[in-house]
Amino acid sequence: MAGDETTHDTARTEDRFPRLSRDTADGADETTGLARVLVQMDAVALAEDIANLALDAARAATSPQDGAYSYVIRVVTDRAVLAGVDVNRLLEAQLARLASRIHQYPPSARGPRKAKEAPEALPTAVLPPVAGIQTPGPTRTSVERDHQIGGEVSFHDLGFDLDVAHHLTRNTRSDERLVVEVDGLTPIPGPSKILDRIWGLTSLSEERLLPALAREAGRLAQAEARASAAKDSIRTLNGEILDLAKHVQEARRRSTLVRQRTEQRTSLGDALPELEAAVAAARSRYELGCALREDIDTFVATALTPQRPGARPPALDAATVEELAGASGRARPAYVLYTRLIAGGIDQAIEPKSGSDQFRALAGASAEFALLGSRGRLLTSGVRSVLQTSTMRLDNPRSFHQDRPDYVGVDRVGNE
Repeated sequence: MAGDETTHDTARTEDRFPRLSRDTADGADETTGLARVLVQMDAVALAEDIANLALDAARAATSPQDGAYSYVIRVVTDRAVLAGVDVNRLLEAQLARLASRIHQYPPSARGPRKAKEAPEALPTAVLPPVAGIQTPGPTRTSVERDHQIGGEVSFHDLGFDLDVAHHLTRNTRSDERLVVEVDGLTPIPGPSKILDRIWGLTSLSEERLLPALAREAGRLAQAEARASAAKDSIRTLNGEILDLAKHVQEARRRSTLVRQRTEQRTSLGDALPELEAAVAAARSRYELGCALREDIDTFVATALTPQRPGARPPALDAATVEELAGASGRARPAYVLYTRLIAGGIDQAIEPKSGSDQFRALAGASAEFALLGSRGRLLTSGVRSVLQTSTMRLDNPRSFHQDRPDYVGVDRVGNE
């Protein structure tokens, strides 16, 4: 009878509190739930600490104006976006080269023909995107358990960048003027130097290259017409000379006319190589201009077209991190805060207890971060980790309790 009551009580408990199923969302399993929630709680603590560390580093690197510290911090979570610095430099170099070619066009009339200069390919990701770091699964303890779950947690959708941005805004001091931007959510602020230079290149091409190219097309047509006229005249003179040669006696009487025609033919024949050289030079200058125009069109199209599905155009990647490539042109200093969760896992179990089963979990998360200033200057960086225990009696949800063992957060208080 006692055994039947125990069986009945157990069944009733399972009806109210069903057994936990695997809940790790580790990439192969798309389920989400409690495991992600517990890791998310750890991520909040990391986000606040990283925000405070970034604010302190930005403050130390900024000179106050009128008694206030003013700066912009852009939060990015994909290390690959930092490849935009290299893309920025490549775009700048290509822009300078193409602008120089426009200013030097057309070349000297007798200058050698130059080969077409194809624009360099733009790298879509100089630094490879960093995938989530896979950490070993949590170890299982020797405590006897009715049900136990352990595993890694997919953390790419935990909104870590938004948490960091929230704490950046929340923890600013009274003498700080901070603008927070989140990559992917905040539009690139204008004006952008690299985008302005791309538009400037297209304007320079329209205003200077196209008129010069039209003039060269006219010169080519004139040179071809002169050479063609000389060839036609030579053919006509040849015919007249042959016709006169058929009538010897008459030709003798008209020796002066024969001599004149022969001299004219010789003169035109001597001038023909120079005329043909002029045609070749005019054609070379014209084709060089056409090649330059094609290079400009290819460059602009490549800079403004995403290189892979879901990516941004290289020009926008370059504009995002302009402050790392050099002076950004903003009125206030601009910094880029790269931060990303790199690990997250949970070990959870239901332990049978007299009266009520008890839920226990140990969740942990790690994040890396780096605050970068103008020209890629590293202001602060590091990796931080946090662990958190959670316990709850299954028959009393109000008994839920959490504790972070030996974890000391970074506090940012006062008005230094």
